[in-house]
Amino acid sequence: MVGVSDPTRYVDKDVEHFHPVHHALRRSHMRKLVTSEIVEEHRRNPLGYGPDFHSWPLHHLLGYFRTQPDSAYLMPYQYPDKMTFGIAVSKRGASPTILEDKVFDTVDEARHAIFEMRVAELMTEQADRDA
Repeated sequence: MVGVSDPTRYVDKDVEHFHPVHHALRRSHMRKLVTSEIVEEHRRNPLGYGPDFHSWPLHHLLGYFRTQPDSAYLMPYQYPDKMTFGIAVSKRGASPTILEDKVFDTVDEARHAIFEMRVAELMTEQADRDA
């Protein structure tokens, strides 16, 4: 019989080798989308509500950030005083922690700080590879 004789022992090597290449290509494309105009657009309207909807480059960049499984999950956190916001960091299976050095007056400022952290992380990966 031609083909796989024991399917439990088969390893799909194409997928195993494709994912790192795909992610590297996607990161490279996303880096090209990061401009000062995109960062400013996000600062003005972090959620992209109308009438100023997000541009396509920002939309794609945010979609990329939402699909990164290895990264910590960053989310706005409202402090108990109900007047200030911070950033909570969580990883799968671990309790969230609050970044104590980051305090914001509005939830949109916290959202934008999270965006800037993600952009810095994306750009740092490139600097690490170039070094």
